[in-house]
Amino acid sequence: SAVDVRDAELARLMRPIRKKPSKGKAGVARIRERRLLTESLLRLKLDRPAGFDFVPGQHLKLEVGGMSRKYTLCSAPHEPWLELFIERQPGGAFTPKLLALPVGAEVGIQPARGSFALSSRHRVHVMVATVTGVAPFVSMIRDARQRGDDAAFHVLHGASYRDELGYAEELGRTATYVPTVSRPTEPRNAGWTGATGRVHERLAAYLAEHDLGPDRAMIYACGNPGMVKAVRAEASRLGYAVRDEDYG
Repeated sequence: SAVDVRDAELARLMRPIRKKPSKGKAGVARIRERRLLTESLLRLKLDRPAGFDFVPGQHLKLEVGGMSRKYTLCSAPHEPWLELFIERQPGGAFTPKLLALPVGAEVGIQPARGSFALSSRHRVHVMVATVTGVAPFVSMIRDARQRGDDAAFHVLHGASYRDELGYAEELGRTATYVPTVSRPTEPRNAGWTGATGRVHERLAAYLAEHDLGPDRAMIYACGNPGMVKAVRAEASRLGYAVRDEDYG
């Protein structure tokens, strides 16, 4: 029956994963918490294996059912877990398997990689993200605040719907947070009183309004490739240093 097939598939995914020889940087992590924000968005916490080191802005590779995908870490290096903000891709084969796993299931993980990092030369950071592209910025800001760093963080976060702004409450406390929805008339956005439109279209006006010139601020962009390309072009045109990473 369909139920038997689903149960068999779940059992296969939850089979103990053989731990690979390593220096503690790769192997297996157990799901400790999962929070489904929408039908397609998941906040996931994994127990952090001993010796798994990373710097804010890096990504890791998850392995489930013989498949693997890269996800950027939301957690900061001082935290005892690995936190991810995951979006189901239409027609994707990996995320349905991952979303099917319960708390306690094991997933394979590979070492953290990537060079998308916070600039140490700037004290003002303007970060532009779409949906899960906010992940590296959450990690960077958590780390900075834990270290007592009082740098200024401005996060411009765009989504189609308000329930996709998965870290709004946290970023409202730790940064200057400017959420934007691009479909304000949709029922899911009923009652929305914040900014509307495409997030990258707000960048130039925001920089001017807050007097954040290129001599003071660094621009970052992460998420949708089209948004990242637009921010890169606009920031360069205005004379800003820019760092970016797209999720294409």
